[in-house]
Amino acid sequence: MPKPKLATSHPRSKKVIQPIKHAKPVAPPKPALSKPEHMIPVEEDLGLENILKNDAYYSILNDIRGDLNWPQRAFSRFIHARGMDRLNDILLKTLARPMALLVGSLASLASQIITITLAKNYGYSYNYLLFLPAFLAGYLLELIIEYVAIFLSVKFRK
Repeated sequence: MPKPKLATSHPRSKKVIQPIKHAKPVAPPKPALSKPEHMIPVEEDLGLENILKNDAYYSILNDIRGDLNWPQRAFSRFIHARGMDRLNDILLKTLARPMALLVGSLASLASQIITITLAKNYGYSYNYLLFLPAFLAGYLLELIIEYVAIFLSVKFRK
């Protein structure tokens, strides 16, 4: 029985294309997560893109932590832990309101100017901690105004 002639890629080519050997099907590997489950944010359930973003985030953090000394590295691990990220998100959405901080600062500045001027003109002593209640009053006033405006805009949209 004659040997079957193997096909070549080109008639003048010396290379011989080998016949394909059939291999057993192999299941695709499961994507490995780079961090333990307690460090993976909840938003990662949304898909592969978030998994890749999370992996990139942690690889950058680990690269940066490699340059830090051990107290700074421990502080970085504490700050970037999952619970601290959630707490940070909550605080950013509720307490660190830019307009409230601005109005509180301006109220504190105005009250300081008025109080220093009056204390100097009338001979009173000046308390340097007076800025704190003035800041809090301006901050809370702006928060109240902002939430009332949000409430009214939602109420009138319906």
